[in-house]
Amino acid sequence: MSPGLQSVLLDELFLAVPANSQLWLATHSIGMMRRARDLAQAHLGSVVFLDFDGVNFDLPTTLRPIEPGRPFWKRAMQVALDDLAGYVTPERVVLCEGARLDGGSDFDAECYNSIFETDYPQVVFLGAGNSNDIQNDPRGVTGLLAALAPGVRVTRVIDRDDRTDEEIQQLRARNVRVLSRRTIESYLLDDSILQGICEGFGQPELAPELLAAKQEALRNSIANGGPADDLKRPAGDIYNAAKRLFPNRKLGSDRRAFMKGICAPLVRQGAAIYAELQRDIFGE
Repeated sequence: MSPGLQSVLLDELFLAVPANSQLWLATHSIGMMRRARDLAQAHLGSVVFLDFDGVNFDLPTTLRPIEPGRPFWKRAMQVALDDLAGYVTPERVVLCEGARLDGGSDFDAECYNSIFETDYPQVVFLGAGNSNDIQNDPRGVTGLLAALAPGVRVTRVIDRDDRTDEEIQQLRARNVRVLSRRTIESYLLDDSILQGICEGFGQPELAPELLAAKQEALRNSIANGGPADDLKRPAGDIYNAAKRLFPNRKLGSDRRAFMKGICAPLVRQGAAIYAELQRDIFGE
């Protein structure tokens, strides 16, 4: 049965399930699983996924629904396609700022991939150089991806930095999306995220102190010539403040590890900061 026909079959099965009833399916069918993902997004709470990977059923076991992010789909493809799994390409590649192609850090792409891996498992973010590289593609990255993965959709996103509204409109006309905030740090270090860290550690009463430390770090940055909306420069001071407030927590070895490992996981569906970033990148 073709994947398209499998999808139609699952639609009919979904509609046929009576109220207050459940339908359980065990499958390795890519068509079934992808349609189940679409149904889960369209009918929140009506479709859930159970992952049997790594579970020892010789022992008492409790299974709970999971969020099927990129690691889940990668394992599913490996099971379904065996050796062909390595040839499966994403539906979309988003080129963002970062130095991966130069052998350097790919911080932005790693954060974006972490934030959107559950809701956009078929999208991969790739650092492709600086802002000019993303806008003008002097390395021909878009053409290379088209040659290696025919049919893949390539989009681009860059930081706002000091761009005017007119510049942003011109970039959008060229299908280059621009963040509404200065850089990705502005999202990762948003007040709601810092407050969420304190709540997640069971100490919400420390949130005012952490937010005050953020404002002090920003004032110091501005006093030294930094832009008023730039959170990249004071990120180290904010990280150090968090370390002082939570001395017994592992917050990462530096500010980037802190933002990637502690802050990014809190930018999730349902949060206002997530919706803003989602709109900026995907237009949704």
